[in-house]
Amino acid sequence: MVFHDVTRLRTLAMQLSHQATHDGLTGLLNRVAFDARVEQAIRSANQREKQHALLYIDLDQFKIVNDTCGHPAGDELLHAGPT
Repeated sequence: MVFHDVTRLRTLAMQLSHQATHDGLTGLLNRVAFDARVEQAIRSANQREKQHALLYIDLDQFKIVNDTCGHPAGDELLHAGPT
């Protein structure tokens, strides 16, 4: 028998999967992954007669922050969490 430690490969695969589905700055799902989750929730709700809730937050005038203060300021605003 031959055994191979695949821990490093599995960790790398998990990291790549996370990077492919999440925003690097906020850690939130990217648009493609988010759309897939919404579709999955809708199918689940229809098949199992369940309900789901979605909270949508729109940052008013966010483009103005990027345009006037620069993208680094906009990134900092998005990244800033509760202190």
